Amino acid sequence: MPSRNSPTKPDPNFFSYNSPLGACPECRGFGNIVRIDPGRVIPDERKPLGDGAIRPWVSGYGAECMRDLRRFAKREGIPLDVPWEQLGEEARRLVWDGKGSWYGIKGYFKYIESRTYKMHFRVLLARYRSYLRCPSCGGGRFRADVLVYRVGGKSIAEVYRMSVRQALDFVLDRRPSLEKD
Repeated sequence: MPSRNSPTKPDPNFFSYNSPLGACPECRGFGNIVRIDPGRVIPDERKPLGDGAIRPWVSGYGAECMRDLRRFAKREGIPLDVPWEQLGEEARRLVWDGKGSWYGIKGYFKYIESRTYKMHFRVLLARYRSYLRCPSCGGGRFRADVLVYRVGGKSIAEVYRMSVRQALDFVLDRRPSLEKD
């Protein structure tokens, strides 16, 4: 049953994550997005920043970033000898997001992503990216206005998450004229 808040008139393509009409606009119907994975960037949260907690900044071009981090941490009062997992939320956010002229981990990867026409930058990015569940659709693949339509109290995304047996039982429970094997 459609919701009064649904702006789109239903169409068969509207109920397909393979169609731009039905697919989540952020993940384009894949349910996952490729993003920088914090667990790959900081694989051992027991390490302090000063001892190489940020893996891409241990050597090479990243060593320059580590020098910038040391200056920023001193200015902001962020300890470099405390394990990442024990740093306060605000300190971790500043290191990750940056502040003022300090670009942070996000800014570092934004710069790297702007240089992907070079092979070594693509290789570097591949080390730190992962497929993560889409934050917009939660992995359900459909745009939000598709999910207001329900059958038997379930959205199409909920039905797609069912096993074949569960989906068959769900459909047969709603169609008394069909018989089970």
